[in-house]
Parts: sequence; C-alpha cells; structure tokens
Amino acid sequence: MTLTATPRPAVRQRAQPRKLGVWTRVRRSWQLYVLLAPVLAYFAVFKYWPMYGVQIAFRDYRPDAGFLGSSWVGFKHFARFFNSFQFWDVFTNTVLLALFNLAIVFPVPILLALLVNQLPSERFKRFTQTVLYAPTFISTVVVVGMLYVFLAPRTGLVNNVIVLLGGEPIFFMGEAEWFRPVYVASSLWQEAGFQMVVYLAALAGVDPSLHEAAKMDGASRRQRDREGRRGDGVGRLRGPARPDRAQADGRDLPDRARPLPEGPVVDTHRPAYHFMPPANWMNEPHAAFHHDGLHHLFYQRNPYAPRWDRIRWGHAVSTDLVDWRHLPDALTPEDVKIAPDGVWSGSASVDADGNPVLFFTAGNGGKQSIGLARSADLVHWTAEPVLDAPDGHTEFRDPFVWKDRERWFMLVGAEHEQGGTALLYSSGDLTAWTFEGPFAVGDAERLPETGIMWELPLLLPLGDSGKHVFMVSPWWRGESPHWLTYAWYWIGVWDPTSMTWTPDHPDPRHFDYGAHFTGATGTVDAKGRTLVWSIAQDRRTDAEQEAAGWAHNAGLPLELTLGDDGDQRIAPVAELAVLRGPAFTGEVSGDLLEVYLEADLAADARIELQVRRSPDGAEATTLFYDAARQSFGTGDRQGPLALENGRLRLRVFVDRSMVEAYADERRSITTRSYPTRPDALGVTLVTHGTTTVRELTAWPLRPAIFETIETLETRG
Repeated sequence: MTLTATPRPAVRQRAQPRKLGVWTRVRRSWQLYVLLAPVLAYFAVFKYWPMYGVQIAFRDYRPDAGFLGSSWVGFKHFARFFNSFQFWDVFTNTVLLALFNLAIVFPVPILLALLVNQLPSERFKRFTQTVLYAPTFISTVVVVGMLYVFLAPRTGLVNNVIVLLGGEPIFFMGEAEWFRPVYVASSLWQEAGFQMVVYLAALAGVDPSLHEAAKMDGASRRQRDREGRRGDGVGRLRGPARPDRAQADGRDLPDRARPLPEGPVVDTHRPAYHFMPPANWMNEPHAAFHHDGLHHLFYQRNPYAPRWDRIRWGHAVSTDLVDWRHLPDALTPEDVKIAPDGVWSGSASVDADGNPVLFFTAGNGGKQSIGLARSADLVHWTAEPVLDAPDGHTEFRDPFVWKDRERWFMLVGAEHEQGGTALLYSSGDLTAWTFEGPFAVGDAERLPETGIMWELPLLLPLGDSGKHVFMVSPWWRGESPHWLTYAWYWIGVWDPTSMTWTPDHPDPRHFDYGAHFTGATGTVDAKGRTLVWSIAQDRRTDAEQEAAGWAHNAGLPLELTLGDDGDQRIAPVAELAVLRGPAFTGEVSGDLLEVYLEADLAADARIELQVRRSPDGAEATTLFYDAARQSFGTGDRQGPLALENGRLRLRVFVDRSMVEAYADERRSITTRSYPTRPDALGVTLVTHGTTTVRELTAWPLRPAIFETIETLETRG
C-alpha cells in the first residue's frame, strides 16, 4: 500500500535565542561599522548636504548674497518656465526619452546577460563581458567627443559607410530629428555593459543544482531562465517541478531559511542535511568536542577534487548539530611540516587548563607518527610531533585521546601478529607518552572480518553506567571482501588505575547492518551525552565521483546509551527535529524525509518499508524486518534483532542518496539509494502475515544550512 501518514503530537520547538540590544550588537561588530563609515560619509556630504541648495529654485539668487541673503520669490521661476514657448518641446522630449529608455535601454542588458550566460566557452564569455563593460568607464564628455568623430558629415565613420552604400551623408549632430535616436543609442552603448554585469551576477546566484532538478523535471532552457529570474531572492528555481518534490526538498517549508548555494556541485543524489563540505572529497569526521556553546567537528578533506590526495583537516562549528558554519582549514600539509603526505585522522582532548587540543596522524612517506596541535583562538592551530611508531609497526595511526582523572590516555590503531590491535599510551603532560601495552587484540584467523589492523579505535563512556563502548574499524592490506563494510564494538569496563579493559562479551558486535557506516568517532558533550559520527561511503566509482563533484558525507550524529540488557542503544540526536516541516496528512512522497513506524508483528510476519520508490516499483530501496528469522536488513545485508513483545519501532531518514534506519534504538542500517528516475520519490509499506500498524508518521525535512565564516561565532 502507498504510505499514508497520521500526524503525531507537535514537537516542542527550540527556545528562541535571547535578543541582544542595539548597542550590544554594535559593540560586537564595530569593525563592520568602521568599514561602513566612509560610505555613510560619502552619501552625507555628496548626496544629502547638496539638497540644501534646492532652495535656489525659489529665490532670485545672487552669489554675493548667498542662499539666505537672496530674496525669496516662491514659484516665480516655475511659472516662467511653464509659460515659456519651449516648455512643451522640453516636456515632450523628456517623456519620449524616458519611454525610449524604458523600451530599449532597460531590456537590452537583460537579453545580453541571458545570451552571454549561455556561451559555452568561459574564455570567450569573459572576453565578451569585458568588451561590453568597457564603455562604462568612459566619461560623458569623452563619449560626446567620440560621437562627433564617428558621426561627422564628411569624415565620420558612419557617414563614410553610408556613402559607400550609395546614400547621402547625414548631419546627425545638427538635425533635430536625429537627436533622440543618437541620445538613446549613446546611452545604450555606455550603460548596457554595466547593467548586463549586474544581471549576470543575479543569474550566477541561482544554485546550479536547481537548474539540474528543473531540467530533469522537463523544463526547457527558456523556462529555467525565466523561473530562475523570478526567484525569491535566495536562488530558488521554481518552474515545472512537481509539488511533492518541491515540498520534499524543503523549498516550500515555512519559517526556516534555506541554505546558501554550495558551489559548483550539481548532483541530485547529493545529501542536503547530512554534514559535508561544500564540494569534493570528504573522509572521516573526527576530533569532535563541545566548547563555549559550540560543537566543533573536524574532518579529512581534499578541497580541490573529489579524490584522495594530500588530505587536510576541515573544521566546522554548530550550535545545534544541524546547521553548520565552515571555518578555515585547521591543519594542512603545507603548514604541518611533519605531515607532507597528509594530515590523517585523530581526536580532540583538553589540556591541564581545560583548553581543547588536537591529536592527528602525520603522513610522511612510509612513516606514520602522532602530532599535537594547539590554538589560542580555536581557528589557527600550531602543530608539533609527540610520538613515533614503535619498532615493528608499519601501520600506526588514528590516535584517540581522553583525560581520566589527572592523566591522559591514548589509543593508537595498529597491527598485531594475531590481528588488529589498539596500543595504549599514558601521559602526565600530553607531550611525553609511555607505552602501556596492547589495549585489546583481535583474532583475524577466527574472525577474518575483524581485519589484520584496527583503524580509528574509540573508547567512550555510556552515561554514568560505569560501562564503556570500545569501537574499531577493521583494515586489510590489499583486497578483502570485508573492506569498509563493518564497524565492530564491545561493551565493557575500563579501569584507569590498572589501565585494563575488560569486555562483557569476548567477540565483537556488528554496529551497523548496512554497507556504508565506517570510521566512527565520538565525544561527550556539555550535556553529558555520548555522541558518535561516522563517514558514509558513497560506493561510487572514481569517474562517478568526478562527474558528481563530491565524494562521501558524514552520517547523522548519534547518541549512545546503555540499555537494560547491557547492550548499547543508538538514536539520532533530538536536535534533528528542527528539520521537520508539518507532518504529512496524506500520501507521503519526497527525497528529504523522516518516517516513524510502530507495528506489532506476529511470529511469521514480515514488514517492508520502501523509500525512493518509482510509481511502478521498478526502483526502490527496501528496509525489512522478518519476524520468523528475527532479522533486520536491506537488500542482501541483514543482522539479528529480537523484538520485545513482537513490537517494531522504526525511524527512517531519507536524504536523497542517504537512507538511515534505526530499529528499536538497538540496531541501525546505513545505506545508499541512487535511483535513475526523477519520479522515484514514493514511500510504500508492504506487509506479509498478521501485522498491526499502531503508528505511522512522516515529515518532510528541510535542508541544513551550511555557511562559511572566518572567526568563531555563537549566534543561534
């Protein structure tokens, strides 16, 4: 059946940020007002003060007497002008010239902008803009002189052409009937280029991805240009897009601003509310921390192309884990001399004074080492080496550092003769580190899917339960069928006094049943929540990534807790509710969605939720729960999940190509959906056996807002 939603009670909205007074805002942004002061002074001196001289029209002005000394005569000069024999000629000329300007000078720059914008060659486009814009810089006096030269009766270029064609020369500058055409033509030549540039800037402000979406929906070039010009001021492209698609991608949702255009990326599969850089390559997010009201998140990136190359650390901040502001890159191979081949994954901690610090992997040829970075403003960072790989370890990376009591501890991913391992270090000052031995060791022979080396070791507390979760991402040298398809975890007890880890279960558990959750990282925020991020691999070829202009994105931020059964609980953070628009009251459709399903299943029942489904069902991404097998999965990937009393609670997030599902907050699926048809927007529920749907609610979600700033800001 096609999914129809019944609304749940409204979600309580976030408290509005406290409004600041006018002078407080001025003090906080005084630099902007200093920059604005010369402009205000210019208008005051050259635009407003001269208006004092308007009174000259109402006086018999004498220079020796000045304005105030000259006698007031009221409308005397106006009456003389209105009664003059030249009045109607002047009035007619003025009106006709205004109409000619409106009919010719106004539309021509728009047509020029549309034509130039469609030129396929960027070099020829720039040349054309320069040629048309150049007359703007010529003064009116020079323009008149040029007109005399070009239009002279005997030597002028125009009249020479007329004579060559068999005509008689025309005295353009002396015959009254030619005044208006010459005036309008000269105005058009001098002013059209500047106005064209203004309209070109407006056209450039339309998000290219919206043109692509309209094109897929069947809009012609003329329709796309017309609707792009008729946008709402933020580059919105309206046009023939279907109402369900417009609502689904957040363009018609109320009360929230849409994101600024993100650059040249044009791809309808690019996620809209998952964290990612404006374009190109993204690898693991890491080094998350919360400080002075801001969530900080760092991530590996290549800003120049959607491929792996000399990776650096991007940096973004958020007040709500939903909308983000990109800061300048924090660590780059150019600035970090110990990492000429790339600044790879790491983590964040705090020093003895409570200031955040970063730990990272430095790539230098075949050598991997650990570096430490400090900052006075959390924007500009200075790095130094602190730890080299021990003898016998060629794989040594991804430090995870935390403070426990008065000491710091570090886990570093490495290989072991038995399999993967995390090496444990301790320090009293963050710079001198002592090797304490392996934290844990894998068994690659018995469990080959756990890898021969562990990347991104992660140890986080689960609330105040006294338990921790230890998570790793397996790695292999060369090809492996398990590559980038697993993230493993253990629940157990960490003792900082004896520096020992005691897992509750000997074998690791599979964190996510999809094939796209990898590279987990995490932190504990100011509220005491354990938060985890991941990198969602997009599984596309190099050519597809190059064509799309981006590669990979972060998974949703997750909160981990401990359940009554001693296993972890997984839930997307509560802040994501601000993305919701009004709940659907009829058919559910779109590619930006959240769906909540609660159903009771008999022992032999099976339930399937299909998203990104085409009307004929030829394309769809299916999430299922099979009660007979107690299995939760998608496609050919699945894992065990036993329901409590046969009740399934399922939350699903759809973000264009991203699909994330959370069942009973106990197991998750992160997968991808790349439908080829633009109408693959449907949501359908299919049941087999006895199934009772107790609740079904769906919301359209708006895109997240991504901005770029140069300094830390805390505005809400």
